[in-house]
Amino acid sequence: MTGVCHALIANPASRCARRLIEDGDRVSLAAVAEAAGASEALVHRYFATKSGLHAEVVRSAVDALGALDGALRAAESRTPA
Repeated sequence: MTGVCHALIANPASRCARRLIEDGDRVSLAAVAEAAGASEALVHRYFATKSGLHAEVVRSAVDALGALDGALRAAESRTPA
C-alpha cells in the first residue's frame, strides 16, 4: 500500500478519513486529498470516485473493528472466570 493510500484509508481515525466520513457528499475530493497531504490527481490515480474512496475507508474501519473484536475475544478466553 502506498503512503497516499495508507493516509487515506488504513487509519480510519485519520484526519482525511474522518473528514470524508463526517462530511460525506459535502466535502470535495480535493479537500480530502489535502487532508491526506496529497494532490487530488494522485487520489484519483488510486480511487476513481469519491464513493470508491469512501467505500474503502468504511471497509478499512470495519476490518479494524473486526481485528479489535478478535483480539478482545482472545484476551477474554485467556482470562480466568
